[in-house]
Amino acid sequence: MKSQDRTSDPLLLQTWNLKSMDTYIYTYEKQKAFEKKRQGLRFQKNGKITGNLESSPFRFDMQEN
Repeated sequence: MKSQDRTSDPLLLQTWNLKSMDTYIYTYEKQKAFEKKRQGLRFQKNGKITGNLESSPFRFDMQEN
C-alpha cells in the first residue's frame, strides 16, 4: 500500500530531462518542459509516461505510452 502512495507523489509527476549518463547510472533533473536536444520523461497522473526519445543523432521524437 505504501508503494502505491509513493507513485501518486506530486514530486514524481513532473518533467525530467536527462542530465548525465554513466555505465549504469542515469541522472535526471526536474524541468518545466522538455529540452529539444535532451532525452527526458514526463510522468502524468493518468498513468501515462511521455518520453522525449532519441530516434537519430540529429533529432528527438516524442512518444507516449
